[in-house]
Amino acid sequence: MTSDTPKHRHLLAGPLCLGLLCISMMADYSGELRTLGATVRAPVMIDQDPVVTMMDPQTIAQLQSGSLEWEGDDARLVTGEILVSGSSDLSLYTDNWHLVGFDGAFFAVSQGGVITVAALSTPVVVSSEDLLQVVPVGWQWKEGAEMTAIPSNFFRRQLQHLSALPEVTDIDIADLGSDSVTTLVHLLHPEHRDRVRAQVDKSAFTALEMESYLYAFPYADERSVSLSAELYSRWIYDWEQVLVDREDAGEMVALLIEQTAHLITRAAERGYPTRAERLRSALLRIAEGRGVGDAVLDLIAVSEEVVLEEKVKEVVDLDEVEEIFFELMPPEILARTEQALRSAGAAYLLSTSVSPLPPSSARIEQIVFSSPSGDRLISFDLDLQKMEVSRIQIGETIYPNTMSFEGFVSWVRS
Repeated sequence: MTSDTPKHRHLLAGPLCLGLLCISMMADYSGELRTLGATVRAPVMIDQDPVVTMMDPQTIAQLQSGSLEWEGDDARLVTGEILVSGSSDLSLYTDNWHLVGFDGAFFAVSQGGVITVAALSTPVVVSSEDLLQVVPVGWQWKEGAEMTAIPSNFFRRQLQHLSALPEVTDIDIADLGSDSVTTLVHLLHPEHRDRVRAQVDKSAFTALEMESYLYAFPYADERSVSLSAELYSRWIYDWEQVLVDREDAGEMVALLIEQTAHLITRAAERGYPTRAERLRSALLRIAEGRGVGDAVLDLIAVSEEVVLEEKVKEVVDLDEVEEIFFELMPPEILARTEQALRSAGAAYLLSTSVSPLPPSSARIEQIVFSSPSGDRLISFDLDLQKMEVSRIQIGETIYPNTMSFEGFVSWVRS
């Protein structure tokens, strides 16, 4: 929780190892993490120690390639890379932008005055005096470019890094935020959007904030648990309200289709034909009667062909597909596995690795669990659908048993 007089303190961590997005988390065999690591983007050896700043309610991992300044309680990224995480309001400034998140983590880099943001587990609102960009979870945005999906290897490395940061679990969502920008983050947050939906008063949004939300919404359907039907219906309603009496309504809808039609194809190819069809239908409804040209509507038609191709592969009712087949994308597998390991009190070593095993499992290698008799270095598979553990290896001994994750944790820590 945020104290009345926030304070920040700096920790040193090192040394760094070689490799792309490599992580150095210095720990002894006892499994007690002694220092915090950092990431680098180039395969070079850094001879200085990275700095980690903990300031309630957020933790900032400042990379050695970067420069961070403090203006009172506000952190300002001058250049280089930084990782911000926390359980409440998150805030970072650059020369031209203000980055806002909530209850999660994001990565930012400033190079040559150009900012790039990766929304790891919180949406990020990037704003200046007259511009605003919403980056939903799972996406990255570079100033002057379109959003793209976060590469899975980058996502995996950042999750490993985050596992070394101090964890704060007190989350208060009663207060939706002191301003509309923070409220916008809540509204698109995958962990909070359904709970806060009824509390959000969009009339408090500026026209720029509202339009940014409307254009960003389809990108928020990236997680294995899709956007609810209620949120989708509300999104369509919000579009209809915004477009009333707008002379540029057709242009606005055309831009929406141009920016989001590719998400229909993306959802279908990822194995989510139901949500692909839902977005296609929603775009057609919003476009109805708006004078959108055939060339733009053809973008949806092309995407429809992909959806139909995916549908013919299904042998069950499409409404049941996502409930019957518990399938996760690699970033989601890594995120859920990391959350389960942290809740179980596991400790990462430099040799620890977590690898996705689609459709819904992960292989964990060389992770430490503490017990009264000592610390154990363990490898195992984790089924995230059944929450069961198998292929357990401790030292040279392999255990063929399959057990619940809860039972496994109790066993290794006893």
